[in-house]
Amino acid sequence: MTKNLFKKIENSLDIMMKQERLFLSFVFFLTLSISLFVFPASASQTVWKKTFGGASYDYGTDLIETNDGGFAILGYTESFGAGKSDFWLIKTDEYGNMEWNKTYGGPDVEYAYSLIQTSDGGYALDGFTRSCGAGLTDFWLIKTDEYGNMEWNQTYGDENLHETAYDLVETSDGGYALAGEVDPFTASGEPDCWLVKTDKLGNMEWNQTYGGEEHDLASSLIQTSDGGYALAGEQVGTNSSTNRIVSHSLLIKTDPSGNMEWNQTYGTGYSNDNSRSLLERPGGGYVLPIMMDSAVAERNDEFSIVKTDELGNIEWSKTYLDPYVSEINSLTRTSDGGYVVTGRKSHFLLLKIDAQGTVEWTRVYGGRRMDIGACVVETSDGGFAAVGSTSSYTAPSDFASILFIKTNGQGYAPYFFPRIRADGAVEGTDKIQKNGNVYTFTGDIFVDSFSVELDNIIIDGNGYSISGYGVYGEGTGFILTDRNNVTVKNVVFHNLTTGILLQDSFFNNITENVFTENLKAISMTDSYDNVISGNIIQGNIQIAIDFFAGARNVISENIITDNTEGIHMFGSHNTIARNVIANNTNNGFVVRDSSQYNFIRENTIANQPYGIHITHSTYNDIFWNNITDSEVGMYFYKYSSNNTIYGNNFVNNEQQVVISLEDATEGSINTWEDSSEGNYWSNYNGTDTNQDGIGDTPYTIDENNQDNKPLMTVYVIPEFPSWIFLSLLLTVTLFGIICKRRYLDTKGD
Repeated sequence: MTKNLFKKIENSLDIMMKQERLFLSFVFFLTLSISLFVFPASASQTVWKKTFGGASYDYGTDLIETNDGGFAILGYTESFGAGKSDFWLIKTDEYGNMEWNKTYGGPDVEYAYSLIQTSDGGYALDGFTRSCGAGLTDFWLIKTDEYGNMEWNQTYGDENLHETAYDLVETSDGGYALAGEVDPFTASGEPDCWLVKTDKLGNMEWNQTYGGEEHDLASSLIQTSDGGYALAGEQVGTNSSTNRIVSHSLLIKTDPSGNMEWNQTYGTGYSNDNSRSLLERPGGGYVLPIMMDSAVAERNDEFSIVKTDELGNIEWSKTYLDPYVSEINSLTRTSDGGYVVTGRKSHFLLLKIDAQGTVEWTRVYGGRRMDIGACVVETSDGGFAAVGSTSSYTAPSDFASILFIKTNGQGYAPYFFPRIRADGAVEGTDKIQKNGNVYTFTGDIFVDSFSVELDNIIIDGNGYSISGYGVYGEGTGFILTDRNNVTVKNVVFHNLTTGILLQDSFFNNITENVFTENLKAISMTDSYDNVISGNIIQGNIQIAIDFFAGARNVISENIITDNTEGIHMFGSHNTIARNVIANNTNNGFVVRDSSQYNFIRENTIANQPYGIHITHSTYNDIFWNNITDSEVGMYFYKYSSNNTIYGNNFVNNEQQVVISLEDATEGSINTWEDSSEGNYWSNYNGTDTNQDGIGDTPYTIDENNQDNKPLMTVYVIPEFPSWIFLSLLLTVTLFGIICKRRYLDTKGD
């Protein structure tokens, strides 16, 4: 009899495990479908925001579009490399995806400022080094092959001096010219501009300094059409009338041997005026931006675009008054004859000017912290790419990362603030069509955040996506505050801090959406009577669904996999039913801090360190769940009593239940059966002499907890409705077809 009994248990267990494997195989298929179809690697956006960096300070300083249609980014990093700070060269494809990166440096500090792609397809980069040169800091020139492998490097400087190179050109004879500052090089004791000319292997051929009693530095360098050079920067001196330290914008022209032909200064002379970029005009003369302090207030709030003749005399100038612009770092000529500049206007600034100097548009990108634009280029597709640094979209936020932005021709990148207004109008995007109370996506939308300010509406994503700054940015997909009866369906939420945020909201319906690669998928605070059903929530960095102080919400029939944490409830009272919660890297389900009277039923909770984690929560009903293949099936911490757990299948967990030892004396005592049955335990070794399906002896958990009615065979949980699988499969398939078709249409244009 005993042999036959164990055979029955084995057969029941095998049936249940086959059902579970079917669940998890389906989950795997959905995950694969999302990866291959919804976000195909080859179908990246033509606009994007990327960050590159680690757990320290990383800055982007220069950017070029490369011969293969991709991009190369130069900066310096404290997160990676050999020393305190190293040169950092990053190569991306045409969609901004990193292909490779290289660091260069020694044990001390190196800062990189300028990058070019050389005539042989490799790269040359310059800046300064404290590790490799002869002096305190030296010019450092590095030549690499097309994959960033160093071919040679050269340093230039004196052992008792500070030298810093800010710009670099490949010269018409195949050599290089570097410009920057040297401190001090002359008897005046003040820093001067320094121009160094080398052959094709970086051997110095000649050098020239320019300056007088003031501090002079060159920030920008070009080789001119006559074979000479032009340098732009600033000249610092003392205002004789105010006795204040002031600076002027400086422009120097030399012959091919570096001998100065003339120089000019520009600006108000009130305080700090400088030029960090320079262009030669096609018909002769120069264009340079000038950042100026106001003549009426001690603050940076003016900048000018100046056009000069071939001798540096101003022919045309436009001044732009803006109290928030504090830096202009790069000026680029555009194909329409105008200009685009980048710098800082509270945050990362792009500003487009037409050929007559009229501002066409201004775009500011950034979050709540420091964001600065360093370089901008017009791209081959007619858009713009810009690089700089951000502290708004980094982790941890105290540091900085390289910020890489690609926009369309109007400067739009994936971040802005659309909304559905209280009067029903759609503002901030043309990708939503309104028909009565139904708002349907007609394209992908990129956001800082999207506010929904109207009740009793349906938002249908139609298979399109809503994306943002990235998981450590400010981007939130939909914000519903004090909203009632809003349905959100068929939307792909991607690369957001939070996919949907509900605050003080009631009777809303979140259904049949996909959430992937967000920090959190859904976050709810003080919200009641909402339904979250039929969603795929996969691969999010922190929590799939996060509740704080809400009640009577229903979370049902969702696929929640491969997140750090599945569902997290804090002081909440909800129904969690018929979900698949699997393969999350920390907890499948957290019930904590006075979460009471929850119904947790009919879920498959599998393959994670903790299946269900209960902390300081009481009076919850947990029944009819498959809790399998985890390190700990259920974990109780602190005072968590009077919960009722029955009709569950605990199968192949390394530890079926753990009750924290430090809290056992506090009375974490729960009920492990209802009036007729307990739970199935795959490691229960008892017998059933009367064949009633209930074990003869209790299943002991600890001295305060035992299942008095352990089941001898797997509990047959009410069937997970087949329509949900078909619905989710259809959703993913349609998303895949739509996305692939859009991509093919885009490639065909």
